[in-house]
Parts: sequence; C-alpha cells; structure tokens
Amino acid sequence: MPWPAMVACTPTSSTLWGWRVDGMSRSIPSLLLWAALLPMACSKADGEAPAENAGGPMGGFQFPVTFVVAEPGEVAETVEVVGDVVSARSAALAFERGGRIAAVLADLGDEVAEGVVLARLDDAVLMAQRDAARAAAAAARVEADYALIELQRAQEMGDAVADSERDRWSAESQARAARVHEREAELHRLEALLVQGELRAPFPAVVIDRHVTLGSTAQPPAPAFDVVDLAHREVHLELPADYASLLALGAPVELRSDAVADLRVDARLDALVPSSDPATRTFRALVRLDDVMDPQRRLLPGMFVRARLVLRRAASETVVPVDSLLEGPQGTVLVTVAEPEAPAPGNGGSADPGSAAPVARFVPVRVLARDALRAAVAPLQPGDLASGARVVLTGAANVFPGAPLSPQPHPRPDADAAPH
Repeated sequence: MPWPAMVACTPTSSTLWGWRVDGMSRSIPSLLLWAALLPMACSKADGEAPAENAGGPMGGFQFPVTFVVAEPGEVAETVEVVGDVVSARSAALAFERGGRIAAVLADLGDEVAEGVVLARLDDAVLMAQRDAARAAAAAARVEADYALIELQRAQEMGDAVADSERDRWSAESQARAARVHEREAELHRLEALLVQGELRAPFPAVVIDRHVTLGSTAQPPAPAFDVVDLAHREVHLELPADYASLLALGAPVELRSDAVADLRVDARLDALVPSSDPATRTFRALVRLDDVMDPQRRLLPGMFVRARLVLRRAASETVVPVDSLLEGPQGTVLVTVAEPEAPAPGNGGSADPGSAAPVARFVPVRVLARDALRAAVAPLQPGDLASGARVVLTGAANVFPGAPLSPQPHPRPDADAAPH
C-alpha cells in the first residue's frame, strides 16, 4: 500500500500533553511499529471493504503492556548536597606581650580544659618589679597614715597650733594619700603584666598547632597555639536556590562521609542563611553536631560530607513507580488500563463490552513528591485516578488514547529473584 494511503487511514492526528499521538513524533521503533500495524487497520489499496468483525480498527492487534496497581502510601522526596565540617569555636592564641618562653605545657593533639595554662613567659624581672612596687605601696600607706594622724592632732590642739600648720598637714595628708593610689596602680599594672605572661585556653579545646618552643621568643600578635572546640561542630552545606526555597528549619538530614564509610549521623537542619553567595548563587545551610549525634567525634573539622535532605513529604492514595510517568513540556500523564466503552446501538461490533480488549486511558496528574523509585501523584481532575487503578509501566510510550491493550501484571522484583 502506498505511504500516502497509510497516512490517510491513521487515527486523527492530535497532541496530548506534549506527546504526538499520531505516531509522527515518536521514536524510530514506534514508527516501525505503526508501519507494521497500519496495513491491518486500513482498507486495501484497491478499495475493498474490510471483512466484518475483523477485530476493530487495529485488526485485532493489542499492544502488549505490563501494569502495576496504584496504592496508597507516603513518599519522601530527598536531595543530596555536599558540605564541610567546621568547628563552631576556634582560636589562634597569642601572648599579649612579648618575652622569652619559659614553659610549654601543651602539645599537638592535647585536649585541654577551659583556663588551663598552655605556655608561660619568663617573668623573673617583672616579679622583682612587682615586689618592689608592693613594698613601695606599703611604705606609701604608712606615710599617708602618719600624715593623717598629724592632721588630726593639729586639729585637736585648736588655737595652740597655727592655722598654717594645720593647712600644711592637711595638704601633706592629701598628697600622701594620692601617692598611695599611685603606688597601688603601679602594683596592679605589674600584676596584670604577670597575668599576661600566661597563655590559657579560652574554652575546652584540642590543640591543633603549636608555633612556639621552649626558649623561643613570643612576638605578639603572632599566634603561639591554634585550638578548636570539638564538642561544638557544624556542617556547612551549599544549597542551590531551588532546594533552599523548599527546605524548612528542622528538616531531617542524614550525614555521611567518604572518609568514614560506616558512619551515618541523623540530624536536623538548624539554620538557613537567607542570602546567597554572589559568586556561586548558592545558599548556606547549617547543621549543628554534638556528642549525642557523634559521640566518638568521627566527623572532624575539615572533613568533606554528603548530606541527604528531605525536600518534601507527601501522602497520597495513588503512589506509582517513577518509570510509569510520561513527562512532557506541558505536564505529566499516566496511562491506565481501562475497560472499553460499550458500542453505540446500530454501529455493529460486539454487544458485550466484556468481550472487547481493555484500552489505554491517559490521565493528567500532578506529582506531589518523588524518590528514586516511587512518586506520589494526584489527578488534575478529581476522580480520574483512584487507589487500585492499573497503571501501565512498560509499553506506555507506544500507545495512544483508546489503544487496545494486552495487559499483564508487571513482575515483582522479589519474584524475579526467587529460585526456580
């Protein structure tokens, strides 16, 4: 039969949800299938009428398909992103004044408590100056006390003491009291310098670097030690904008690291920075770790991690395999196995609908959530899809609305793995 005659007897050309059902936009195997089937559906080129009860417009051919039954369930849509472990508290510790290192009391890898001395400067000269200042302050207090006693005696003697003498002791008492404050201030200054000669841990930490040795010279502001707090760690995740818009605080997060193959940490999303990086256009999410989530502290600062986050979770009466979805530019459809409509009276054909082959029915749907295997969907038109519907899994791309089907249940994976 000439090709124009074959095209003329094809079903009316139409477009459904971005899928051309006349076969012209299908793949090459689909075109070959149509080419094989059209001669059975069309009249002969010489104009002979088809034989009566020849089996319908497809000449009795039925498209072989497999189906699964839509079931109620819940689907969690997840995404995997990457990030880094950082310490929530870290510090580069330096002495506040210079001097020779007299003692190094911590080394690399040491865990130190808050306030523990890490290193100490040689303070022999300062200690001598402090002792001298302490003695000077004590002498100044004695002199101030004597001047105050003399002033009180002059005031008690009344007219027996000249006014000038009382004024002199009043001025002397004030001067010696001021000298006491001066000596005590110098003493406090030297004591503060002595305190600066000890470098202490500002919080419970682990020493990750040491830049001084015994006998070396501390030169502020050069750091002497680097410390990090392992009890308070954070995971900084980089999120594309379309993921960040779907996430909410408290969303479940599963953390894994290639460096620790057997480790899995279940956490929650603690913070989402509401501003993107101008260079990468990504958003930063924050997961805080503690010793309950990772008691052995196996996720260490600087480690690369992979995080699986739940973007959305949906419960639906119709959960289907992801491979059953036909997605096009204008939407998503499912192909279901439907019973054929009864023929109108007087149109010929079998009067018993049950004797006809089931047909393909295209149902537009909205995807609520999906994972790697399943999708929770809802029909765009209420009532078009319900739990228990037979959804075509294989062969859906080769059929058109109303196409006769030869459906078979899709084999279950566990059935395929069963021994024969």
